[in-house]
Amino acid sequence: MRAFKPQELVFFLLLSMLIGCGGSSRSSPGTGWFQVTAPGPSPRWAPMAVFDSERRQVVLYGGAGGGAEVWLFSFDQQTWQRIDAPNGPPPLDSAGAVADMNNDRMIIFGGFSTAASNGTWAFSFANHTWSSLPTGPSGRFDIGATTDGQHAWFYGGYLQGFVPVNELWQFDLSSNSWSLLPQGQTLPSPRTNMAIGFLPGFLYMTGGHDLDGLTPGTWRYNLTSSTWAQLTPTGTPGAGGSLWL
Repeated sequence: MRAFKPQELVFFLLLSMLIGCGGSSRSSPGTGWFQVTAPGPSPRWAPMAVFDSERRQVVLYGGAGGGAEVWLFSFDQQTWQRIDAPNGPPPLDSAGAVADMNNDRMIIFGGFSTAASNGTWAFSFANHTWSSLPTGPSGRFDIGATTDGQHAWFYGGYLQGFVPVNELWQFDLSSNSWSLLPQGQTLPSPRTNMAIGFLPGFLYMTGGHDLDGLTPGTWRYNLTSSTWAQLTPTGTPGAGGSLWL
């Protein structure tokens, strides 16, 4: 598989987010894609990318084949800017990342460098500086991540040696503190690279994979009762996860 340039891939992934926010673009909703050709990052895969809604920009870090720089993509200017912020994480891929807009920053946890990382890092959108935050879970990569603006949740991933887990960790964005959440007796199988998202009161997760193949199924985590329930949605999903070994 060829390495996609971020200006080919990340913009494609986030164009729908821009349209959903009511922003302007050269393409009206539903009229299809267009390629952004502005010079930007070198080819890489599994980078971390979040949307800074205040400045209408993508904030991208790392990725296999990339470096330790941060890249900003402006939706208004449709141009990339490289930020070489000191004292940050090593080059990483496959970490979990969320935008923490209340604190004007990107949060990155885990990932893979020369080994599975347990680092937690914050990148300031305003100052373009890194800060190291308290560590919590053991090192892992290929993690699912989502947020409600007050907390970030990190699910699953591979431990060192490609050992999949099904732990659910919560990071409090105000106190920068970690907690391992209880999950009840019935819970999803260990998995990586799943899709996970937040709706009020619940986390929703679907797909992913382990070393043996895809891990199908759609699950809902109740944040009040701290329990999972497997759902039976109608229709046929297009894929169960992305497998790489």
